[in-house]
Amino acid sequence: MSTSTSVQQAATTQDLPVKGPVWVSKFTTPSPSRDDNSRELLLGLNDEANSHNIHYDRPSCEQLSCEWTGYRDGVEAGTPEPLLPENEKFQKLVEVPRVPWR
Repeated sequence: MSTSTSVQQAATTQDLPVKGPVWVSKFTTPSPSRDDNSRELLLGLNDEANSHNIHYDRPSCEQLSCEWTGYRDGVEAGTPEPLLPENEKFQKLVEVPRVPWR
C-alpha cells in the first residue's frame, strides 16, 4: 500500500501562528484544467522510462500549497505576524533580502 506525499506531509505539519523575525507568505496553485495535457505528458515519460514495467499508482491532479519564507528585520521574537494580504507579505519578503547576522 502506498501513501501519497501530501497525506504524509499533512500528518507532520501544523499551521501554527507566525511570530518573530520571519516573513511567511502562503500560496496555492489551482489544479490544472482538464484540457491541460502536461500531466499526461509527464506520466507518459514515466511510462517510457519504466523499462521493468513496475506498477505505480498514477497520482491525481491536485492543487499545490506552499510557503515562501524569509527574514523579517527589526522584529522581536514574540511579535505576531502583521495582518496583511499574502501578496503584500510576499512583496515585503522580496523587497530587500536581509539576513539576521548582518
